[in-house]
Amino acid sequence: MEATAKTKRHPVIPVKEPVYLEGPKSRGYELLFAFRVFRQFIKGFRALHFVGPCITVFGSARFKEDHPYYQQAREFGKRIAEAGFTTMTGGGPGIMEAANRGAFENGGKSVGCNIVLPFEQKENPYLHKSVTFEHFFVRKVLLVKYSYAFIILPGGFGTMDELFESLTLVQTNKIAQFPVVLVGSEYWRGLIDWMKTTMLGEEHNINAIDLDLFKIVDTEHLHAELTVFEKDVPKIKLGQKVRFTLANETDERTATVYLIGREISTDRTVRIHCHLDKEDLDLLPGMYLKAYVEAGTQRLSALPNEAIVNFEGKDYVFVAEKEANHFKMLEVTKGISELGFTEVEIKEGLSKESLIVINGAYDILAKIKNSEEEEGHGH
Repeated sequence: MEATAKTKRHPVIPVKEPVYLEGPKSRGYELLFAFRVFRQFIKGFRALHFVGPCITVFGSARFKEDHPYYQQAREFGKRIAEAGFTTMTGGGPGIMEAANRGAFENGGKSVGCNIVLPFEQKENPYLHKSVTFEHFFVRKVLLVKYSYAFIILPGGFGTMDELFESLTLVQTNKIAQFPVVLVGSEYWRGLIDWMKTTMLGEEHNINAIDLDLFKIVDTEHLHAELTVFEKDVPKIKLGQKVRFTLANETDERTATVYLIGREISTDRTVRIHCHLDKEDLDLLPGMYLKAYVEAGTQRLSALPNEAIVNFEGKDYVFVAEKEANHFKMLEVTKGISELGFTEVEIKEGLSKESLIVINGAYDILAKIKNSEEEEGHGH
């Protein structure tokens, strides 16, 4: 008879105290447990009440400083700070540390919601405020409560847990839909393909619209997504050039239309996708932009915006008269405005020889009105 040795399997992380999977406890024990959970929530609410609107960055705790994903997360933290948001993470090392570090080093607020674990989860040194929880479910509630968006970089089971719980909350209307961005298409491709082929295609466990609850991006290959009104779509053609600027910037960038959406949204708009003509490391997923599509050329009469004044609900320009320092106000009708110029139509009183005031139009308006008031007081 052969004897076989049996080895007892231990959990990867030994349990601190057996609570789950063992059925009911005494009423006193369960009441005490409920109070302990409640106390964690109160601690979190008090610690995070004044941190401001946050963007939460998720990802693996195992990436080191020299890893590309660490560097990406650090850049995200920097950009979040520049946008005026607080960077929130799980407060640990790896991706969490990188995002907190990017915010911390660039004048932004940096917050961590940590968890008690026997390994990996030590607090990183780039936090202005940190709060530590005993239970994952308490921690996840706080991460969702204060976040305006999730940025999710590659990670393990914990990252997947945070991703799918947030998607479930949005899918079931427990929370309002908000941006959930997955960074790195190569890492996520297998999961998304399985969701499309198995969950959606074969088993019908999700709806096609559920795949719109998140976006997958690559910072190395960004594209511009434009929203165009239905009536303007016929003017858009593949290969057209697009000029765009970012909020609070004047520098123009260019892109090329490569895909025109075939679905009209409820607000009667269509999405247009454009390839950037030049890679730009200053661009990040989710940035808002203002774009101009070159639908054709047309010669128009236009003036610098500074030349047009508004007075009593009407628009005017000033034309110099033959007598020195004398100007005549002419009413104009404004058209489209672009790049500091506005299309104008002057109904009468203008000839090819007329000289239009370009700078100081409002100064002239003020002087004219002041002189009229003085004449009125003289009477």
